[in-house]
Amino acid sequence: MLHLVPPVAAQGSVPAQGSKVKNVSEYIDSKCKELYVPGRNVAMDESTVGFKGRIQIKCYNPKKPTEWGLRIFCLCDSENGYVFSHIPYYGKTITESLVHPDLPFMSRIVIHLAQVLQAHMSGSGCHIYTDRFYTSPQLARELHEMKVHITGTVMASRKDFPSDLKKKKLQEYELCAYQL
Repeated sequence: MLHLVPPVAAQGSVPAQGSKVKNVSEYIDSKCKELYVPGRNVAMDESTVGFKGRIQIKCYNPKKPTEWGLRIFCLCDSENGYVFSHIPYYGKTITESLVHPDLPFMSRIVIHLAQVLQAHMSGSGCHIYTDRFYTSPQLARELHEMKVHITGTVMASRKDFPSDLKKKKLQEYELCAYQL
């Protein structure tokens, strides 16, 4: 059992969303980074930490195994699944604090975690694997400038998706690759 209380705020001010769990989350994140250096291949995905109590940042997704809980964006080592870094979703406050406000929120999450990864690794050349929720041509361009590789499935309806790839009809198990 764990009981979290918000930090003491100035009189008359409203505590920020996620303030109850922010210190615990930041401590866990710092320890993950301190105790482990991932390999060059990492995976980016979201996870739901099961929670049925009362909190404003609780999310519901009926398509996930854990339907109710706290949403966390994780950067994990592809070889063993160790969580290297994570960002809890506190609502709009998390989106305002990320880099590149001109990009979609999901791209900004990946770029932020890629910067964290590069800060802890020597050199460049890491490779991030994503699913269609994150992958976009804009994200690929930004990561290319950072010297980070990306592999992922992509939805043809994404902004700036190459028109020659939209028209291509693939057979089962057939692949199509695009390089900048």
